[in-house]
Amino acid sequence: MLALNRTSKVKLLANIHDDLPQREKDLNSSRVSTDEGAFYYRVTLEEIGKRHLFVMTVDDTTSPDHLIVLDIRHVVED
Repeated sequence: MLALNRTSKVKLLANIHDDLPQREKDLNSSRVSTDEGAFYYRVTLEEIGKRHLFVMTVDDTTSPDHLIVLDIRHVVED
């Protein structure tokens, strides 16, 4: 389980659900070099003196109506 409190988890999910689709066209410039069918989406959350960085690999070519999160990497910075 992620080392986040409930509020931060909700913020992360809201970013994926609301912000990602709105920014899809802008994010196309950050394509994955090894997979032209995917791009990177980054979210940073601050929580109790720690910074959480999430880098997601998102597929936008498999389905014309869906964005598919393929991978989520999580880094915590003090």
